[in-house]
Amino acid sequence: MSEPTPIPPERAPAALFNLAARTAVVGLVVALIASLVLMAWRALPALVVIFCGFLIALLLSGLADAISRRSRLGYRVSLAVGGLAVLLGIAGILWFVGDGLVRQMQGLGTALPEGLSRAGELVRGWVEGLGMGTLPELADVVPSAGTLVSGAMGVVGSAVGILGSALFALLLGVFFAATPETYRRGMLHLIPRGRRARIDEIATAVARGVHKWLLSRLAIMALTFCTSYIGLALIGVPFAGGLAVLSALVVFVPYVGPYISGSAAALVALLDGPQTALYTIAFYIGVESLQGWTIEPIIEARATSAPAGLLLSAQLVLGLLLGALGVVLASPLAVAATVMVQMLYVQDALGDEVRVLGEPARAGARPPRPADV
Repeated sequence: MSEPTPIPPERAPAALFNLAARTAVVGLVVALIASLVLMAWRALPALVVIFCGFLIALLLSGLADAISRRSRLGYRVSLAVGGLAVLLGIAGILWFVGDGLVRQMQGLGTALPEGLSRAGELVRGWVEGLGMGTLPELADVVPSAGTLVSGAMGVVGSAVGILGSALFALLLGVFFAATPETYRRGMLHLIPRGRRARIDEIATAVARGVHKWLLSRLAIMALTFCTSYIGLALIGVPFAGGLAVLSALVVFVPYVGPYISGSAAALVALLDGPQTALYTIAFYIGVESLQGWTIEPIIEARATSAPAGLLLSAQLVLGLLLGALGVVLASPLAVAATVMVQMLYVQDALGDEVRVLGEPARAGARPPRPADV
């Protein structure tokens, strides 16, 4: 083995200085990366709120763009018209069904604990009837009244915080949607000139993919509300309207939401008897099978969709990090990450062909404007 070439004595100080400089630069880079990771971790709730504002901006800008394409109005005027239409629509719905919906949700809040108690009594009776011992009474495992009151106050505080975050996200969404070009140009100014066109194309594709996914989920939510209300009303389940609203809201979370709504409906139906509960379970299984295997794939065929395993993994990880809000936002984040991996890594780094947003890659194609997203 050859011996290393010795450094001449006159060059030793310069070599030591260069080594020290390189070591210092590497140390600073590592420290900077660690600081950025720590800052992102500490600011994770704020980043979630910003992402919610981004989602709201996508919906508002998509509505404004649809109005602008079908009329001669400009983008700003179309955005104002679309926002006013959304507010009037929500106000009209609340005016027509607000009182009945509030009564339904209040009754649902009382019926769910009663259904859970009824389910505990049935299970305890079956276990004791089979000679497998005895189960504790529900009162023995339910926390005391003081604990429930303190927990309820904590829930109220959390609800107030969530409401404030939602209002801030709505304000961010309005600002993002009002001047999308400002934020787009600001982001591109941070990118080297040679990469700006590609980064612009990737950012536009991410926005378009998340927007299409949101539209598909909204369509599925509307369909779920209609089918759930009709089916539960025909079965005779109490508070069918409230359960239909709950089903429509939780189905925003793919794969997990239907099981939550089905369990809640079965508990409420148990108040009317085990037979009604069995009918309800069978109804939800049938509806989820029909929607999951036929209708939902048709709706999502025109939208980007990450693999089911990736969505479930993202829901698990973000649920552990952020709780229920992380589960809700896991799917759009997974869609955005899928598009970025396909374009940045598979196409650019590996040079492979891949279908992005269900469309084959077209070299040299001009990316659509943000107003087209």
